Parts: sequence; C-alpha cells; structure tokens
Amino acid sequence: MNKYNLKHITVRDKTPTIAGVVNEHKAGNVNIVALHGWQDNCASFYPLIKLLPQYNWLAFDFPGHGHSQWRHSEAHYYFIDYIDDIYQVIVTNFEQPVHIIGHSMGAMAATLFCACFPELVHSVVLIEGVGLVSTPDEEVVSQLRGAILDRYKNSSNISVQKLKYYKTLDILVRARMSVSDLDYVHCESLMKRNSEKTESGIKLRIDPKLKHHSGFRFNETQAIMVCKQVYVPVKLIIGNQGFKQIKKAISKYSCYYRELTVIKMSGGHHCHMQNPKDAAKIISQFIK
Repeated sequence: MNKYNLKHITVRDKTPTIAGVVNEHKAGNVNIVALHGWQDNCASFYPLIKLLPQYNWLAFDFPGHGHSQWRHSEAHYYFIDYIDDIYQVIVTNFEQPVHIIGHSMGAMAATLFCACFPELVHSVVLIEGVGLVSTPDEEVVSQLRGAILDRYKNSSNISVQKLKYYKTLDILVRARMSVSDLDYVHCESLMKRNSEKTESGIKLRIDPKLKHHSGFRFNETQAIMVCKQVYVPVKLIIGNQGFKQIKKAISKYSCYYRELTVIKMSGGHHCHMQNPKDAAKIISQFIK
C-alpha cells in the first residue's frame, strides 16, 4: 500500500469498528469520501487516489468487508444500515460537506445518503450504479420469506466458513478472477485487503453473512422518491463493457435526479480500476 502514499486508519472506534485509508499528507480543502461495492473494499479506489493527490481522500471498508469488523453475530446486513455507517464516518471526520464517490453498491448507498443528508454533501460521482435495487410490491412477502429461509439454511455453515483456510493468496486471487472482470493485479489488491494471514494459513476477512439474501428492499415508487430528493450535482460514470442492468437502471431512474449527467468510458464494471486515468480526468473536471 505504501506505493500509493496512503495511511491505514481506524475511521470509527465504536463496534463494529470501521477501517480505511487516507492520504499520507493533507492536500488542499477538497474532501472525498469513497464508498466501495459489495464484497470489495477500499482498495478498489487505490488507483484513483494515486492519480488524484490534490484531494483529501477517505476510503473506508463497510462493516463485514476488508479490515472493518463484522456486525454482531446475531445481526444481519441491511442496505439501509450502510447509510448510518456513512453518516457516522462523515460527521466524525469532517467539519464541512464532502464529495462522495461510490461504486456499485457504494453508488446506491451514496444516492440514498445524499437524499437523507444533503447538507453533508457537495457532489456525488456514481460509478456503475444508479438508483436503488428495488422489489416489486407483489414480491415483498416472498422476498422476506426467502431471506429468512436462507438465513436458517446457512446458519449452520457459518462457523465452518469462518474456519476455512487457504494455502496461498494466489488461490483467492484466482477465485476472484473467475467471477470478475478484473485482471490478476487488481484482484490481488482487493483480496489482500479481504484476507488475513494466520499460522493456519490465509483466511477471508469477508463476513459470510454478506451473501445471505436481502430481507427488505424499497419498492420502485420509494426508490424514485429517493432519487427525486438528491439535490446535489451527480456525475454517473459507466463502463462500455459494464453490467447490462446498469442501462436498465439509467432508463428507470436517471430522469428523477435533479442534476445528473452520464458519461461512458472504456472498461467494465470496475472501470475506475481498469482505466483509472480516464476516470481520474472525469472526476477532476467534475469536482471543483
């Protein structure tokens, strides 16, 4: 991590503690808070941070990811709880409004956070994520039922998953590559932060419960109302080989943001890692 001139910090002390990184040296008065995607971590922003040293960055791992603690053993992971995490990180570490950059799940969290707390945000950059993942009204009951059954089915396997060790980091890197659009170097960066070396081998830091089915989502009407209450300027970056569902989300939600512009760049779902120079240029032209 030293090659990126970053400092590892504890962003929030109370349980679950939240870990992250900041610039080793403060630069100017523009503060950026970076929100990563599901099962990623703050390492997904290392390439951007390196190319944009003129900003003060704080990129953190959501609970259950990277170096942050897991939620309580009896707790589960609800999307709306990430909004509380973001709020606590911002009000604890900044006295002035910040710029937010969010990728995928982090982009959707950024949208919801900005709707709830516009006074804390100057602008937002969304990367491969817009609006919210919603559930049709008629599927609300079946979704909750499915989530509870999924928890019950998997609860007996959690302790086993915690004790699973791997001989080398390479095994984890290649496993990530098999389900990702990223190359070895970028997968290695993510999996280094998502794993821990022990005497018994390498184990994952990711909480297995992150994979449990979601018990609750907003319906489409609610998701639209959220987007309507995002008053700050928004730049949406999409990859020309990104997720297909992003196009559907754009057609569904983009018109409801007060001030949103869309720009396409070369790359896939992790275009900000694959092509950081172009992403950095877009961001520097947008954030003033």
